[in-house]
Amino acid sequence: MARKSIQRIPRMSLEKASTPKRRAKQYNNNQESSRRLAQITDNMLDMICMTDRYGVINYMSPSCLTISGYHPNDLMGRNISDYIHPADAAFVTDKVQSSFRKKSRVNIEFRHLCADGKYKWVEMVGNLVYDATGNVEGVVYGTRDITDRKIAEDAFKSSEERLKILFELAPDAYYLTDLDGTILDGNRAAEKIIGYRKKELIGKNYFDLNILPRDQIKNALEALKKLREGRPSQPTEFILNHKNGKRIFVEIRSYPVTINGQSIALGIARDITDRKYAEAELRRAHSELEKKVRERTANLEEANTALRVLLRSREEDRSTMEDNMLTNVKELVLPYVDKIKNSRLDDRQRAYIDVIASNLNDILSTFARQLSSRHLKLTPTEIKVANLIKLGKTTKEIAEIDSSSMRTVEGHRNSIRKKMGLNNRKINLRTYLLAIR
Repeated sequence: MARKSIQRIPRMSLEKASTPKRRAKQYNNNQESSRRLAQITDNMLDMICMTDRYGVINYMSPSCLTISGYHPNDLMGRNISDYIHPADAAFVTDKVQSSFRKKSRVNIEFRHLCADGKYKWVEMVGNLVYDATGNVEGVVYGTRDITDRKIAEDAFKSSEERLKILFELAPDAYYLTDLDGTILDGNRAAEKIIGYRKKELIGKNYFDLNILPRDQIKNALEALKKLREGRPSQPTEFILNHKNGKRIFVEIRSYPVTINGQSIALGIARDITDRKYAEAELRRAHSELEKKVRERTANLEEANTALRVLLRSREEDRSTMEDNMLTNVKELVLPYVDKIKNSRLDDRQRAYIDVIASNLNDILSTFARQLSSRHLKLTPTEIKVANLIKLGKTTKEIAEIDSSSMRTVEGHRNSIRKKMGLNNRKINLRTYLLAIR
């Protein structure tokens, strides 16, 4: 703004017929009024400033020291535009010039430069001052610090922006309706779920659209009834019509909310179409599996029946074979063994025949089979040694019968004890073997 000389308000003309006494009285009254006005402005919390029409300051109240850190005398004759943030200067100038044209009050918020070089947000309200001819002569401004309020507003605006971003970019569909079902707003996920753009839906009632199939209307009405009663609706599954005609499955929660004094409904919908198809496929696969299990079970039962018949037949064959073997050994072998034992034999021959007789008896009593299978699978040599131990033969006798050394027989005895778990136990090996049946 171009600086021009300060235009003073013309003094009021005194009556020509005034007497010196009346003039003195009027002067005193004016002085008292000025004193009282000064007391008011000097003690106001707001900063009172008077400028000419070009913005040159010709009065500044003492409160400017508290608000901006300047002494009033430092500002006298300076232009008010020198203390406005450069980014706000054009806006403030336009507002002031507009008020001059319209001859209206001016109300502006801008950043004010303080004595410490920092800026404060201030609200400045200005009333125009006119000269005797009705032209704007200057402006009286009342200015107050609104920095805290602006910080709070910015924080609220920032919070509002964050909520808007969360609403818009949420993965679930968020939408607002009134309590009759008229759509007020929605986010991108809501557009994606049903295929309609927001502008196609806002202001329309979803009962009038083709979104809800007829069989879903009852559930929607029940949800609205709860919302009118101030109760949220529990997660409810709905089937909706997509714009392309495809049916989709959603799970919807609804909550009663109040925005700007209006009771409305917030709905949160989640697309569960893939999950529903997966569940259906799982049920189908489970049904097929159960069918196959039933078929396989029936086949197994048939196979088990056939196996039981086969095993019974094999058991009968084995029993018959054992009976035949037992009969043959008893009738065709043992009698001759007894005859040989009663003949003239030397000690070694008699020992051999005793072993033969014992082994035949063991075969008949399944002793050898028990030693080889039931008792840790003894080797054939260990079974032979175990038989001789059971017959009461000493290590020396067993070595002579087997044509081996006593050390070898001792090794077999130790191996038998180990396999039968008799090591470090005071149990006689022959006694243990005799107890085996």
